[in-house]
Amino acid sequence: MAFVIEELQDGCRRLPLKQMLVFMAAMPLATLSGCSQFPRVDVQPRVENQRIVFDVPYSGINGILGFRVEDESGNPLWVIDTAYEKGRKIVYGELPTGGNMEAKQEFPLDNQPPAEIRGKTVTVKVTYQYDRNISACSDTYSKKIQVPE
Repeated sequence: MAFVIEELQDGCRRLPLKQMLVFMAAMPLATLSGCSQFPRVDVQPRVENQRIVFDVPYSGINGILGFRVEDESGNPLWVIDTAYEKGRKIVYGELPTGGNMEAKQEFPLDNQPPAEIRGKTVTVKVTYQYDRNISACSDTYSKKIQVPE
């Protein structure tokens, strides 16, 4: 449907009422259908060389600030703090090395190895930093996943 703009005698322009109503009804739908998560973050588990690897594809972020794995009750299984981690994969139980400073394991204490999670359902939370307009922002992406055997 082509929109026809009418030229009025005073030099103003307008859409006919029917076309304006169609346009007004379509705008919210177009806006909502165009919305998506920004920045984009995801977590996908896999097994590689007997290790559990979390692929963390992302776009629009400056780095990962933290990574947390919880059991189905929300209890922590493995919690690390990172300094703008740039890597796109995190190996369960191994501190990543792609950040500005050394990553630190917060749980389990004393750098003990985390509990086995193969075949279990866990929640993974990724805290990340991004910029919006002229502000530094952070957010946490959370996803419940089934870890492969």
